[in-house]
Amino acid sequence: MDNISLALNNFKELMNCNYVFIIVCNKQKSDIKLTFESKDFYHLVGFQYLKDIDIPKNEKQLFKKIESLKITDEYLGKSVFYTKVDYSYANVKERISGFKDVDKFIENKNIICRYIKTNNPSSAIKADYLIKSTLYNRTAYMFLRKRSKGDEYCMCSFFMQPQNEYIGQKTYWLYKAKKRISDNYVKILLDRISESTEQ
Repeated sequence: MDNISLALNNFKELMNCNYVFIIVCNKQKSDIKLTFESKDFYHLVGFQYLKDIDIPKNEKQLFKKIESLKITDEYLGKSVFYTKVDYSYANVKERISGFKDVDKFIENKNIICRYIKTNNPSSAIKADYLIKSTLYNRTAYMFLRKRSKGDEYCMCSFFMQPQNEYIGQKTYWLYKAKKRISDNYVKILLDRISESTEQ
């Protein structure tokens, strides 16, 4: 199966669940509920860079074209921007290849910190948190931002190890709890709160 099909299948599973993190730093505690909506997919896989081929922005049309194999890795490869975007370090091919494992990068042991926009003047990313996760000798950068409505967070950007380093808060936040929640199942990924209570 093509990477773009695998990426979409994984993303559709994530749309039916959410992640909840409890993180602390310097006696400050933050609760993060990370959710995934269909409208997020287009940007997360980097389709905004492939301006020279036809890719629908409407999520229903987009999903249908991928599922019907009208949009495949081969089709995406027809774009001259698939592996190199002008005036950018973006690599859409690598991004899609990594994004098919986005759940593993989230659930893997990783580091999280506040994202500081002023420390990254060359970047247009607007985010609240940066997660850096290494898996299978590949490093993914995941940026989280609070949604415009409510208290939930979205993943506003995702890409694999870039040529330039993205800088967050110098002090990393510590995960106290991490879990994946679906309609009828809760997967505990980390629970330092219960561990400290039992001691």
